[in-house]
Amino acid sequence: MRHLSELIIIGLLLSAPARANDSLRFKLAKVEFREASLADVVEYLRGRSKELDPDGTGANILIDPKVNQEIPVSLTLGEVSIGVALLCIVEQCDLDYRNDEHAFMLVPDGAGTLAKKELQPGAAVPSPQADLARDLKFPQIEFADAPLRDILQFLTTKSHEGRSGGLNLVVNHRVDPNLPVSLNVRNVPASFVLSRVAAATGVEIRVEPWAILIEPPGTKFHREHRIKAALEAAAAKVSRKRGTLPTVTGSEVKDPRSPAHPDYIHSTHSDVSKRSNALNNVYTWKGGKWTFVRYGSADKEGGLDDGKGGSGLKTSTLQGAR
Repeated sequence: MRHLSELIIIGLLLSAPARANDSLRFKLAKVEFREASLADVVEYLRGRSKELDPDGTGANILIDPKVNQEIPVSLTLGEVSIGVALLCIVEQCDLDYRNDEHAFMLVPDGAGTLAKKELQPGAAVPSPQADLARDLKFPQIEFADAPLRDILQFLTTKSHEGRSGGLNLVVNHRVDPNLPVSLNVRNVPASFVLSRVAAATGVEIRVEPWAILIEPPGTKFHREHRIKAALEAAAAKVSRKRGTLPTVTGSEVKDPRSPAHPDYIHSTHSDVSKRSNALNNVYTWKGGKWTFVRYGSADKEGGLDDGKGGSGLKTSTLQGAR
């Protein structure tokens, strides 16, 4: 019977029939890279997939031209499939992926499968990595201003001793590996060590079935904010197709000063930015909604001027989102 984590990975990467990338399932005894370029890592995995494929075909692993092929990759993984290794690379380098019957392609963040899965979250699944982190205990751990990379390497090495697989600790490329950590504890599991590391450095810990991800501070907030913005954009698109407009409390949709006016429908971006409508009134996108800033020079009802004669504000329609 297949291990649960293997079944999850197969479901993620090999969901379509007649797929040419079945060799993504082939296991590698060890994967270890130190500041290797993304291009070299992909070339290595492509070659290994060909070596392990009885037909000698291997997997088509490609990099989108928009992706920087010189992104450095540092990973230590044991007993993982090629597919798991690719997912770890995707997470470390802030990328995304697309996988079909022809190839597995690394694409820019938000342009592939992960972005879609974020918008359609499935049920929570058990994580063998989390179980291992709880079960792996240390009689004593003592570090004094040790760099983060050394502590994670220690945990990785110890987790692989006497096992066919161990902890896959994937550090995002935006995390400083030299962050100092001091720790002196006894009889604690690896999960506790990771929680103390997070408390000492501010990094965030995210557990997936195939790896434990160490991410920069604020990653969870930005991910949730991105998902919310994408859902709002999708809802606005549906509203336009149905011929309806979002409602705004206390504002009439027909009032050109209202953020619900048609001039605003195409500017659902989440960046803090100012926009002006047909009357040169200025609004700013804040807290997930348009907020009135001041009346424009062309608004007779408001009767107020921006102090600059409307310079730079005059526009017949709302400026497009940048």
